[in-house]
Amino acid sequence: MNTTALLAWMGLGFFWVHTLLMAAHALGEGRALSRRLGAWRRAGGLRRAQVTQGTGPEHRLAVYEVEQTGRSKGDGTIHFHDRAYRSLVDGGKIELRGGAVVTLSPRAAIEVWTPPARQRAKANVFEEADFKAAQTLAVKARGFPRVLEYSIRVGDEVRLFGWDGQGERSTRPSAGESAVVGETVGSPLTPVIATFDPRAWLRRRAWGARLAALVIVLSAVAVTVPMFVGEPFGLEAKVGALAAVIVFNLQQLWLKFVRDHTREPSQCHVRGRWSLEVPRGT
Repeated sequence: MNTTALLAWMGLGFFWVHTLLMAAHALGEGRALSRRLGAWRRAGGLRRAQVTQGTGPEHRLAVYEVEQTGRSKGDGTIHFHDRAYRSLVDGGKIELRGGAVVTLSPRAAIEVWTPPARQRAKANVFEEADFKAAQTLAVKARGFPRVLEYSIRVGDEVRLFGWDGQGERSTRPSAGESAVVGETVGSPLTPVIATFDPRAWLRRRAWGARLAALVIVLSAVAVTVPMFVGEPFGLEAKVGALAAVIVFNLQQLWLKFVRDHTREPSQCHVRGRWSLEVPRGT
């Protein structure tokens, strides 16, 4: 085997190692969502409940916050990027179907999930404010800061994971944890309180990740086959090698899409855009 052939085989081997790693990563993203769904299924699903008490501002039980920074080139548009995601509990009570009551203490460890579509819609809604003042900050190094809030208040219908409400015993929580009247669900997953039923949303994204893994592998097969058709290092092999370089870069873009697409609602990208062309308050 001459040097050219050796280098060709090494390059092809590297390409396929990269392909399999990308596919495995995509499958792993989908598997994480499936594990979440499996834990919910084994625990009897998400419990439907209603918020009956909130000790926060305006009877708020909990809030999901997205901290953002807006930046602009001075062209009349401010582009926002996310800096942090926070699920905060003010405290209060939730009544499960069946009568069991969950009492959440302030700063309880729980994830607040709101529909990602609602999160992004709110990111492009602006109250009456001075755009020029905001843009003055946005063109500076520190940018224009803002915090988006999605609250859960008294009267809201929610879905809850973390308690099944079937028992009558009380747990003794440690400091900072939630106090429960009902049966706690044994799970390594953080409890979730959602303002929508997220199961179908998670299933679509889990299957989307599996499909992306399949596309990554099939695209690699499609560009590898021509390398073994015809004479070695002939036209077909050269076309296949060129296509492999293109697919190599596309695979990384596909994986980035999968990572963004499979982020849970408490970690979804929100971003947003504020432009003079966007009507305020719409």
